[in-house]
Amino acid sequence: MLLCPRNCIATQGITKAGPNVEDPAMMTRLWTHEVLRVFYDRLVDDADRQWMGRTLGGLLERHFKERLVKVLSMPEAAAAGGAEPSPEAVLTALRTLMFADFLVPGADPRVYGEVKDQAAMQRVVMEYLADFNATSKKPMNLVIFQFALEHIARICRVITSPGGNALLVGVGGSGRQSLTRLAAFIEEYEVYQIEISKTYSKTEWHEDLKKVGTRPQGWPGGQGVGSGGIRLMQEGLREVQQGCLLGTPRTQWDLLAQLSYLVTTKSTVSCSCSRGRA
Repeated sequence: MLLCPRNCIATQGITKAGPNVEDPAMMTRLWTHEVLRVFYDRLVDDADRQWMGRTLGGLLERHFKERLVKVLSMPEAAAAGGAEPSPEAVLTALRTLMFADFLVPGADPRVYGEVKDQAAMQRVVMEYLADFNATSKKPMNLVIFQFALEHIARICRVITSPGGNALLVGVGGSGRQSLTRLAAFIEEYEVYQIEISKTYSKTEWHEDLKKVGTRPQGWPGGQGVGSGGIRLMQEGLREVQQGCLLGTPRTQWDLLAQLSYLVTTKSTVSCSCSRGRA
């Protein structure tokens, strides 16, 4: 997998924490978290994820003089006389390292801090879900489990980053749309949904992008476009993959705006999130 140096920017996420970084150990965990979000989240194979864990461990020892097991708070491995933990244990520990800015509801400004209690995080998200269902015409009956919490934290991080955007890939019914709507609600964003029919084509796609881009809270104020259920031409899909892996946020937006694709499904969803909920 090739990665462009322009995309090797974990500092953007680090600056979100600002003065909330309490000590060097927290800075190390924050840096590790942002590296995971920039690189690790794009990997779909456990072998690649394990390689990422080993590489990250080497970087931590070389530049931060810290062992990965200590950064990830793996006491059993650390107490085993320096014994290396199993690859599966490392992958599980990597999942537990999360930062989010919605742990303190109503905070202004929001505090981008480490999730130290996932049970508390789950309770906060459940409260947000209850508030969403109380005000929405389309309430969602969601089970907020570990993976859902992780995805919500990722989506919130992306849509609150300057020029942030994400391509959510998964099978139908996996929760991409629901978790995006919940994350947008948590961050006080509006969701713009595109209705697609059998005759929906590239022309309508470009027109919808114009509508989104010219909204009062539009680009570059933190908007991103994601789409699900669209089957792309092989060449177009390859361009999307390369753009999401190699592009900067702005070039990724341009790629989506210029991409020629073939719609072969009956319905799909494209949504744009912009700050300011009615």
